[in-house]
Amino acid sequence: ISLGQQAAPGVAAEMGGTYGDPAIRAYVQEVGGKVAAEAVKCGSYAYPFTFDVLDTDVANAFALPGGSIYITRGLLFQMQNEAELAGVLAHEVTHVSARHSAQQISKQVGAEIVLSVLKGAGSAKSGGSTATSDGDTVGSVAKIVGGILSLKYSRDNEYEADSFGTRFAIQAGYSPGGLIRIMEMFMAEEKASGGNTPAFLRTHPYPEDRIKSIRTLLNEKYPTALNDSKLTLGREAYQQSVLSRAGLVKQYSKAK
Repeated sequence: ISLGQQAAPGVAAEMGGTYGDPAIRAYVQEVGGKVAAEAVKCGSYAYPFTFDVLDTDVANAFALPGGSIYITRGLLFQMQNEAELAGVLAHEVTHVSARHSAQQISKQVGAEIVLSVLKGAGSAKSGGSTATSDGDTVGSVAKIVGGILSLKYSRDNEYEADSFGTRFAIQAGYSPGGLIRIMEMFMAEEKASGGNTPAFLRTHPYPEDRIKSIRTLLNEKYPTALNDSKLTLGREAYQQSVLSRAGLVKQYSKAK
């Protein structure tokens, strides 16, 4: 949690900064809060989840260790309904709840180093360190934080995030068709670009394999979910809260 919170401002700045439209940001926070609540009900630690929008055309979504979750303006305006948004955010919530990024950081730099750095940061805050050790601590934290965006989850991590993300979205009242449609969108983009997979998907399982995995889960655990009228796609809500505001990008965007 501490590393994620220290990383958040720098990561957001690197990805274009926070998008200025307060209505869209509040909407993403609301939908994210619903799926995060389901993760906690299922036994996840109650991380201090936050959800925000980054001001870039690049289509992406990612989570920092400890609960800071981001989705880009570029991905939001490619979506068609609230179930798609819920599915993506639930996927990222699972990465946090399952400690995927925390595990990857520990593998890269060693758990002992992470703990010693955080102890140093705590000592600095309490006034118990010298200027030199403060500088060392800040430098060590910056080194760890700087590598967070380059972390690569394993394929098993991604399948787990799809599986539990689908469950959390369903339990929050959303159709699982949302996450499937996102996978289909990525497949269509890859085909249209001549097989040029979007950068942030290059370490993920193939979208068609992820769709098969999600459908297998649905057949086994939620056989009626795709046609369940009680589960919403939320097309009208998404149109009103996001797509209808696409014309305001020039007003709210600071991206060049």
